[in-house]
Amino acid sequence: DVTLISIVDQLERQAVTGRPDLDAVRAQIQAQIRRQPVLDGIRVIDHEGVTLIGDNRLGEPPLNMGDRAWFRWQRSNTSGSLHMSEPLRNKLAGSWIVSFSRRYQTAQGGFAGAVSASLPLSYLQRQLQAIDLGPGGVAELRDEAFRLVVRHPAPAEGSVDWIGGQVLPAAGQVALAGGRREGTAEARGAADGFERTLAWRRMSAVPLVVLVGLSTEDSLLGWRQEVAVVLAVSLVLLAVYGAGLAVAFRTLARSRRAHERAALL
Repeated sequence: DVTLISIVDQLERQAVTGRPDLDAVRAQIQAQIRRQPVLDGIRVIDHEGVTLIGDNRLGEPPLNMGDRAWFRWQRSNTSGSLHMSEPLRNKLAGSWIVSFSRRYQTAQGGFAGAVSASLPLSYLQRQLQAIDLGPGGVAELRDEAFRLVVRHPAPAEGSVDWIGGQVLPAAGQVALAGGRREGTAEARGAADGFERTLAWRRMSAVPLVVLVGLSTEDSLLGWRQEVAVVLAVSLVLLAVYGAGLAVAFRTLARSRRAHERAALL
C-alpha cells in the first residue's frame, strides 16, 4: 500500500501543478518493482478504466479495467482507501491474482482514475507452504466475504474448496460471522472429511482472514505441542507484518501532512 500511496501522491501533485508527466510516474513504478518484484503488475488507469501505464497486449489497444468490480468501487467511493479485489484472472496471462488499488483525484477533487498492483496468488501460496501442519492440517487465506484466496494444501480445480469458494464448515461460518478478530473453534463435516480445530485471525493491514486447521487425528498422534508452536509463531509473524505496515502507513501519512503544511507557507 505504501507503493500505491506514493504513486497516487505523485499523480495528484502533477494534477495540482497542471504539469502531467507520465514518464516520471513510469520511472517511479519501475524503481518500486525493482525493489519489490512480487508487485509486478502495477497499473495507472484513467477515469474510464483505460490503462495509461502498465503491460498491454502487443499491437492491441490498452487494456481497459472498467469492467472490474474494484475499479467501479474506487470510482464510486470517495474515501481514497485501499481496496482489495476478489480473486481474479489476470487479463494478460490468465493466472490468478488479487488486485490492491487506490483512487487518485483531479485538482478539483474529482475522480481521475486508479492505481492498482496485482499480487499473484502463487506468491501467497508459497507463504502458506512454509507452515507444516501435518498430513491433515490446512491453512487458508480468505477475504472479507470469506471467499477462498489461497489454501495449503492446494485444492483441486473445480472442487468446493476452489479459489473464490465460500464453503466453510459450520463452525467456521459461525466463528467468522461473529466478527471477532481471532479465536478457535471445533470444525466437523469439512468437505475433505477431516475433523479439525480451527484457529483464525483477521489481519489489520490488509482485509484478509488467516485460518489454520489442525486435524483431530493428527493431534492424537502426540505432536500437538509442536504444531501449536508452529501455529502460534505463524500468527505472531503475521501480526508483526501487519504492525510493520501500520507503522509505515503512519510515517507516510505524517510525511504527507508535513508536505501539505509546507505547501501552505
